[in-house]
Amino acid sequence: MLKRKALIPQLDMSDAEKEWVGMPEFVQKENPPFREIKIRFTCEEDVQEFAEKIGHTVTSKTTYIWYSEVPFKGRNVKRRYIDES
Repeated sequence: MLKRKALIPQLDMSDAEKEWVGMPEFVQKENPPFREIKIRFTCEEDVQEFAEKIGHTVTSKTTYIWYSEVPFKGRNVKRRYIDES
């Protein structure tokens, strides 16, 4: 049986700290909502009426929404980057 040479060199886990030497520090600041309000509905029609009034799509899988509109749409709506420079 032939041994193949690894295409990607194996890193020892103890070397992980060395890989980060000289990298800039990253600090994620909290960005909590101003206020959260729990809203309860008695039926699906009420949910859809509410969604229409606020201009959002609400499905059975929706667990939260931001109001007003998030300034961008797309696949990564839940991930927002804030440039503080």
